[in-house]
Amino acid sequence: TIQQLTRQRERKAFRHAYIKRRIIAGTGASTYEASWVNIDKYIISWGNISWTLDIMELNVFTQSSVTLTVENDLGQWNESLYDSRSLFFGYTSYYKTMFKIECGYIDDSDTEILSGNDKSVFFGVLVDEIETSDDNTATLNISSLSFVFEEQSAEFVPYQTNMTLGWLTSSIYNLLSTSTPIFTQYFTGSAIAFDGGGTYQIDTPLDMLKTKNCWEALTESARCANMVVYIGQDGQFNSTTRTPGATGTWSFYGGNIDNVTYGVNIAEIERFSFGVSKLYQRAKLEYNTNTYAVAEYTLGSGGTLSESAGTIVGNEYGNVWTPGDMSSQDKYGQRTYEFVNHAYQQSQALNVVESIVNAHKDLKSEIDLKANTLISHLK
Repeated sequence: TIQQLTRQRERKAFRHAYIKRRIIAGTGASTYEASWVNIDKYIISWGNISWTLDIMELNVFTQSSVTLTVENDLGQWNESLYDSRSLFFGYTSYYKTMFKIECGYIDDSDTEILSGNDKSVFFGVLVDEIETSDDNTATLNISSLSFVFEEQSAEFVPYQTNMTLGWLTSSIYNLLSTSTPIFTQYFTGSAIAFDGGGTYQIDTPLDMLKTKNCWEALTESARCANMVVYIGQDGQFNSTTRTPGATGTWSFYGGNIDNVTYGVNIAEIERFSFGVSKLYQRAKLEYNTNTYAVAEYTLGSGGTLSESAGTIVGNEYGNVWTPGDMSSQDKYGQRTYEFVNHAYQQSQALNVVESIVNAHKDLKSEIDLKANTLISHLK
C-alpha cells in the first residue's frame, strides 16, 4: 500500500510529465491529439505545485501554476510551427498545449504505486510565451486549467430568470461556439462532479454575465451558495459544498508516536495558530445598489444569528454584543466579511450571509507542518 511505501527508510519516487497538442483543423468535441505524450526526457527542473483556499476570498480555491525547465538543445521547444525540430511542428500552436504531471512511489517489484482513482497531481495549459535561453534550455510557465474559463467572456452564456446554480454551472461548462463545446475538451469525464448545492436558486442578472468572464461567474455564484469550484487532481471539473464532514485521507504523527500504519511522518511543525484571520462573526452583502443583507452571530444559549436586510441608515443595524460580555466579538473584535454580488434577491441574500457566518464564526486551528515523505494524492 502507499502507507507501507511511505514508511520505508529508503523510498523510490517517480515523476512523469505529459503533453497533448492541438490538432490542425480539429473537428468534433476535441481539438487535441488523442493520447498523452511523455516528455520526461526533456525535463531539468520540475518546480512546485500548491493548492490554497480562502487566502484572499472565502470559498475560492487558488490553483497553482507550475514552471518546468526543459532541455532545448535541439530546438524541441521552439515556438515556430515551421521548425521541423520543434515538438509543435505540424500542430496548431504551442498556445494552450495541455500538460499533465504525475508522481508517486515505486515498490520493490518496480511497480508504480499510488492511492486514489488517479495518479495525476496537476492538469494545466501552456499560455505564456516559451522562454528560451542561450544555455539551450527553455522555461515553460503552465497555468491551471481554470485559465480556459478566465479567457472566455460570460456574456455568451445562455440566460434565463430564476435559474439554479446547477443550471448556470452546467450552461457555462457546456458552453458552445458555433455548435462545438468550448470547455469540455479539457476535462476528464463527461459531467460535472456536483456535491450538493446544484438546486440552489439564484437570480443572475443579464448585466452580471455581460461584465464577467466565465471563471468569475462560476466562482461568484458558487461562493454565495457556500460552495467552491475547482479542477481536481483527476482532471475533472468540480462544484462542491463547503460543509465540513469529509473523512480523513491521511494521518500525521510526530517523533513520539511510531504509528503502525503511517510511521513517524512529521519532519517539522512550522506554525500553529487559531486562524483569527479567517474568523468572521458578521457578514455583509450588497445584493442591490446600496441595499444590504447582514447577519451577525449573537452570544446566547447556544448562540443565535441576528439578521437584517434593507438600505443602511445611520449606524447600520446596531450591534448585537457588549464590550466585556466575553462574546467572540469582545475577544477577537467584530470581524465583518463584506462583498458585493447583485445576483440575489433579498431572501437569498439573507441565506448567503447566514451560511457564511455559520461556516466562519468559530476559530479553527491551523497547523503548517513539513512532512518527511511525498504524499502525492493529497491536496
